[in-house]
Amino acid sequence: MRRRKKYYTFRLVYCSLIAAISAGLMLIASVIPFGKYAAPVISGLLLISIVIEYGWEWAMAAFSVVGVLTLLLSSNKEPALYFVALFGYYPAIKAVLEEKIKHRGKRMVVKLLIFNAAAVLGYFAATRLLMIPEEAFSIRGFFNPLLFLLIGNVLFVLYDMAIVVYVRLYVKQFRDRVFRIFR
Repeated sequence: MRRRKKYYTFRLVYCSLIAAISAGLMLIASVIPFGKYAAPVISGLLLISIVIEYGWEWAMAAFSVVGVLTLLLSSNKEPALYFVALFGYYPAIKAVLEEKIKHRGKRMVVKLLIFNAAAVLGYFAATRLLMIPEEAFSIRGFFNPLLFLLIGNVLFVLYDMAIVVYVRLYVKQFRDRVFRIFR
């Protein structure tokens, strides 16, 4: 019983530490020039270690903590919206999809449906709730939502492939180093 309690305590501390690092990264996103795009992605990638070590349920709990803290405390709500709309929960959802849907093509279709739903909902949340003007989503005066969604799909597929590379790198190189510190 004592060993199990120690293990649970370590799990809670590890997940809290990753959530704190992710939240801190999200809070300084407005200071870093490329932070509004990079911070949500990196914060989501940090949650992958929780998915690998303790499962998607713990990762979703950490995502919830980071999402609420970021939405409440951040001065720039746009990175918080990116994190909550997709990049925060996607690593956990990806793990579930990889486990449940064995056919690669079907799995990619489901992933793209999730991305497109998140992109459209994120756009409407940004323009309607956060009152970000639609001109902010144009490049040099060019505004074509379908083209941006198509480019977003291509970038999302690259992001999905990058997660696979990151997971391999974490398991082969970083996992032992991280947990050696704590043992």
